[in-house]
Amino acid sequence: MGEAANKAKDELGATIVGKDDFYGVECDIFAPCALGGILNDQTIPQLKCQIVAGAANNQLLVDERDSFALAPARILHPLLPLTLTTIGIYQDCETKMRR
Repeated sequence: MGEAANKAKDELGATIVGKDDFYGVECDIFAPCALGGILNDQTIPQLKCQIVAGAANNQLLVDERDSFALAPARILHPLLPLTLTTIGIYQDCETKMRR
């Protein structure tokens, strides 16, 4: 584990999950960042989240097929996840700077 992961574990009570196990973790938001093409017919059935919203440009391996695979699982996949994520990060930074 890296220093940031250890800090999150110690200070925030975060659970550290291996790179091959994170698809099946129960969570509210699955945020694939810098991991293009990781949502596919093998990984989508493993997801235990309500929303997929990360900063990866191409989260779906095959757009049409994989976007339809998310629907039966009742997983929300925003149309513009990169834009929405970036806006959220900007607003958070702006709020912190004004303090």
